[in-house]
Amino acid sequence: MSEPIINGVTFDEYASACARLSQGVPLEKITAVLGLEIPVWEDTISQWNNKFGELCAQDMAIVTRYSDLFANPIGGRFANAASDTTSIDDLLKLVPDLNTYTKIMWDQSVASQHGVDPVSVFAKYGLNLGEYGALTVYYGNVRNEVIKGPVQCAEWFEYDDTWKKHFEEIYAKEGVDLGEDIEF
Repeated sequence: MSEPIINGVTFDEYASACARLSQGVPLEKITAVLGLEIPVWEDTISQWNNKFGELCAQDMAIVTRYSDLFANPIGGRFANAASDTTSIDDLLKLVPDLNTYTKIMWDQSVASQHGVDPVSVFAKYGLNLGEYGALTVYYGNVRNEVIKGPVQCAEWFEYDDTWKKHFEEIYAKEGVDLGEDIEF
């Protein structure tokens, strides 16, 4: 069975475009690479979003493919396009190991529970939301390799708990009150 193409855009190009948009690449640059007018792109993305759901229902391997392209958005016509995204190699210079990734993960998670915008936490580490998403895909795969049995799983949860507790203490000291402006 041939792969679907919507308005001339392949799945790999759709995934790569989504990744680039999430990293802040202007829509005009995306549509220029694809040779589409913005209204055609809007129709294309809508149709691809629906089609992606259908493809996932047929075969979850498509999620892995999407994730790989999200982490390294060079599918189709984007393979030869100038990259306005941060490469995974450059991202790994900012977040070189699973420990650093886990630190950022718990920082933004606990911060958001205390009313802090998680995007501002990413910025503290020199990242934007799309770059963090690419790192999440990359380190999700690394975690799957690290956790191969109950012993590694228990060790990993202990490791996670250390960062979680660390940031809970920090943000508790800052005393952010999410309900301070609510009157009863």
